[in-house]
Amino acid sequence: MKSANNALKSTKANNNNSKKSTKANSKKSCRKKPFSIENDKNLKLIQRFNKCLTGILLLFLCALGFSYYLVTEKERDVVSIHNQANKLNFANLKLENNLDQSKSFYNIKKKASKINFLKNPDKVLEIKARTKIVKFNKNLVRKKLKTVPGY
Repeated sequence: MKSANNALKSTKANNNNSKKSTKANSKKSCRKKPFSIENDKNLKLIQRFNKCLTGILLLFLCALGFSYYLVTEKERDVVSIHNQANKLNFANLKLENNLDQSKSFYNIKKKASKINFLKNPDKVLEIKARTKIVKFNKNLVRKKLKTVPGY
């Protein structure tokens, strides 16, 4: 009887072990191939789509970098033109100051005294005053002028 009980126990243990091993094998098989064939096709499509989006993103980044480069170059040009305009403005201010100084009354008087074109007269001429008042003729015929429209 003991041998029969041992045999039954061993068969039950083998059955339990076989059930456990089939469950373990099924879990292992699930871990090895978690996707079916349809899921594999979908996965490949998703990977292709992701690669396509990555390529488009890289193209946009390259275009962004190139446009940023162009904008910075234009900004450099604008800054250089601004600096040149400022230099011209300062030069213009200096010239205006020199012109104002040369036009000033003091400088003109100084130059006139150097040239000496205003001389004192050698003698003074005296003229007799007129006592007679000049009368104009009122009998002059005045011609009528044609008017021009707008004036």
